[in-house]
Amino acid sequence: PEMDGFELIDKVREKHRFDSVPMIAISSVFEPEDHLELLENEKIQGFIKKQNPFDENDLIQQINYLMNNF
Repeated sequence: PEMDGFELIDKVREKHRFDSVPMIAISSVFEPEDHLELLENEKIQGFIKKQNPFDENDLIQQINYLMNNF
């Protein structure tokens, strides 16, 4: 790939029209310090560790939370 997910998040956040769009990162690469930095810098509003099988309930819960609280 040309860029990883963290680079993609930065590219999307560079566009000011997407400033208010909540983002949930789904990643199989789990480095806690990376995800904490993204959350603390408000680049993402949620994170789900991708695993097999994928737990869609985690995603649904985070989407519901963001819809009700963002």
